Amino acid sequence: MSRRRSAISFAGSAKEAALDPDRLQGWCASEEITLALGADMTAARRPAPAADALDHRLGGPREERRYTAPSYEIVRPEDGVTAVVPGFNPDEAYEVAIANLAASSAAPSPGRSRRSSRGRASRWRRPRSRR
Repeated sequence: MSRRRSAISFAGSAKEAALDPDRLQGWCASEEITLALGADMTAARRPAPAADALDHRLGGPREERRYTAPSYEIVRPEDGVTAVVPGFNPDEAYEVAIANLAASSAAPSPGRSRRSSRGRASRWRRPRSRR
């Protein structure tokens, strides 16, 4: 794609998202964003240890494993526990990861029934379609 066409596409995309193209361009060129993008690119080349369990979803030589497709690392803010879903997956894979994080955070403590923790996790389920 030519630079001119790329600039037109960038400006058009910014306007479509109700953003000022000049401000967005300045923001994208800032040192903060450049560093954040570099960190994100580096992180994509260093999959989380949990991704090793699904090695077939990773690429590169054994000593340089990396994500090859969009991947999710979903972090529970309360305690930093992370669920990893590498590569392209059906929607249900992401739902399971989220439900597992929700269920773990809702694990019953002494004096709390198992039923109440299951109720909280079940709120994450998508309603089933009626056929």
